[in-house]
Amino acid sequence: MYISDLIGCEGVDEEGKSIGKLTDVLQHGVVDVYVFKAKGTSVMAPALKAVFPTVDVAEKRISVIREKLDEVAVWEE
Repeated sequence: MYISDLIGCEGVDEEGKSIGKLTDVLQHGVVDVYVFKAKGTSVMAPALKAVFPTVDVAEKRISVIREKLDEVAVWEE
């Protein structure tokens, strides 16, 4: 899949709660960094399978393991 396929996907945790829409993928080094934005908040996290186990481009949905996300993410308000 391409970055353009990912842009606009919604990150959703196990409880169905959205973390926002993917607005950017930063490519600096070994692991890409996903940037999600929601109302007044943004979160950046490495694009790791442990954090984002499934990506469904057709449904525009990225699954998020909240516990893992909280371990590695940077939140901005």
